[in-house]
Amino acid sequence: MTGPLTTRAALLQVLRQAPGYGSDLIRRFERASAGRVRLAPGRVYPVLKELQAEGLVKAVRLAPRGRRGGRARIYYDLTPKGLSTSTMDRSVLFALLSPSSGLPASEKDRERMAERLLEAEELSEFGVALGAAVR
Repeated sequence: MTGPLTTRAALLQVLRQAPGYGSDLIRRFERASAGRVRLAPGRVYPVLKELQAEGLVKAVRLAPRGRRGGRARIYYDLTPKGLSTSTMDRSVLFALLSPSSGLPASEKDRERMAERLLEAEELSEFGVALGAAVR
């Protein structure tokens, strides 16, 4: 199983809401993430083809109605297998994000991490100053 934080899993989660075509799925995911995450079109379309090959999504090409010169779009929808897979990914993601996931395990662990970050920042500043002095 792949991890829940991939383009593959993101597309499966967006398709849980409703079928859609490539750029529509990209926009819907960006809206769902409040603009913080954008899926790259260069990655989305190959992943949609992979999902189709795995039997997780089905694709239907629809011609535009009533618009001259409009191009056909390929709409993707979850298969029952895709719905099952997206449900598994969803439960893993919720487990990771739950307060009881143990990430970090305690307030003491958080404090230790904060101290290490401050030490690393001090070392980095020292390295920059040392490099400037040597030149």
